[in-house]
This record gives sequence, structure tokens and C-alpha cells, in this order.
Amino acid sequence: MTKIAARLYPGVGYRQVVLTLPEQLRMPFYNHPDQNRLYSRFMALAQACLEELIHSLFKNTDYKIASIVFLHTNGRNGSYNPHLHVILAEGAFHPSNNEWKAFSHLALGPLRRLWQKHLLTLVAAEFGELNDLVSQLWTDYPEGFYAHPGNNKSVPTKSYKGLIRYLTKYLSSPPIGVSKIVDYDGENVRYYYQSHRTKGRAYETISVQAFIGRMVQHILPKGFQRVRYYGLQATATFKKWYEVIARVAGDLVDAMVSYVHRITYADFFEEVAKRNPLKCNCGAGMELVRLYHPDRGLFYDLLA
Repeated sequence: MTKIAARLYPGVGYRQVVLTLPEQLRMPFYNHPDQNRLYSRFMALAQACLEELIHSLFKNTDYKIASIVFLHTNGRNGSYNPHLHVILAEGAFHPSNNEWKAFSHLALGPLRRLWQKHLLTLVAAEFGELNDLVSQLWTDYPEGFYAHPGNNKSVPTKSYKGLIRYLTKYLSSPPIGVSKIVDYDGENVRYYYQSHRTKGRAYETISVQAFIGRMVQHILPKGFQRVRYYGLQATATFKKWYEVIARVAGDLVDAMVSYVHRITYADFFEEVAKRNPLKCNCGAGMELVRLYHPDRGLFYDLLA
């Protein structure tokens, strides 16, 4: 979360865009033999879709956008429901003339249709056996797939703690938090979640096996990165253009706090756990010198 906070451009507003997967495609996604590749391509679609949308908005394909994409595989009740949360900069950068052009609104209709186009192109390439379903989805969704452009829903970039709390919700939350489990009798689990339909609490009681199944289906492939940086947020590009964009964008919008400095592990641990892990019981400060893993051996040595 601290790394993400350090990767936002000062003076630039951000919004959250949500891109979803239709119910008819969830089981094919779940049963795909190479989920690592599939999820990677799925996440990259967000950048391609939003870049095309903003190119059409500015009538220019030279503008570059900044996006950070989160993959979520669970719905609110813990069911399998892959979708993407995107932290998108509210503007685009023209590298040839160092111009930053901001926007305050994204049209819902074009976003939905572009997302449908990009997603169904991926499905046709990955699932040759689903050609009939792809054709049917074009017919069943004439207005495009569900998406939320994030209009009037700004990411709280002006408050460090507010930003961390916001990111925690989307990065660190489990499918069903322990606090939402209200009963367990040895055979069944009863829990609640916030319903999209009623806007209130909804309760569900399922068997232990079904509950465990709902949780483990969200374990991603080993080593998979569920947060990815695209466009102007990519590491090399961010370093190259950081100062330029911070300067030109800062002239257009209110300046915000810069998070380029990295908070230390000890400071972050103390902020969350209310104790400093590098403080000895005697009250003196300690310094981390070595880290050792029983299987991988010594992997950090300050004195080496």
C-alpha cells in the first residue's frame, strides 16, 4: 500500500474505474488451464480499453494515461466474480510537447461498449470453443458490459492516511472477513455481507465445505502480481516523467502531498500495530542486520 501511495503523481487527481466480467464467462475463466496468463491478459485489457477511450475523448492517440490495476476475484458474498478496480489519473500526457490535459468526466456508454469489445476479443482468442457464446453476448448486451467510470468518486490522494485506508479496502481485504462470521456450529457457517441490491446487510448460511471452497477458489497462481502498473505508472516511465508531469499538472489542479518518499517498515508497523518492532524491551533502539529463512538461507545481510 505504501508502494502504491508513493507511485502517484503530485498535483494529479485520481478516480476509481470498475470493469466487470459477465456471469456467463465466470466458469470458463475459473476452469482455464493457465490462469496466470489469462489473468495477466485480463488486467492488461483495462489499460488498453481506457487508453482507447481517452484517445477518443481528446481526438489524439499520442496521449499517454496512468493506471494502476487491481484484480479481484470475489463478489461481496465470497462467490467467484473476477473484476478489475483501476486507479486512473484524471488526465493524459503528451510526451512530445510536455502537455498535460485533464478531464473531469468519462462517458459511461462508450466505456461499456469499449470494454465489451476488448473483453470479447480476449475471450475469442483464449476460448475458441466459446464462439457461439461470444456471438450471443454481443446480442444480449447491446449497450456493452457493466462498468463504472468513477465520475464524482475521487481517490483520496490529499490525505496519506485516508489513501492508505482506501487502498486497504481493495488490496488487503479477504473475500469474507472473520468479523463478518456470526455463527459456526461445527457443520455450517453463517456470515453477512453488504448487498448491492438492497444496500444493506444480507445473511447467508452454507456448509463448512462450501465456505472453505468459496475462500480457496480465490487463491491466485503462485507468484502472481495482483496489482500492476501501466502506461505512465509503469516503473521506468514513472521515473522518467515524474518531475515533468508533477510540474505541468500542478499548474492545472490543486497540489497534493507528495508521497515519493518511502515510509520505513518500522514506521509503518508502528502506525498499524502501535509498537515499534525495532525497539528493544530495554527501551533502546535496534538495527536490522540479517534476515534468515530456514529453506532459503540468508537473504538480507547489512554487513555483507
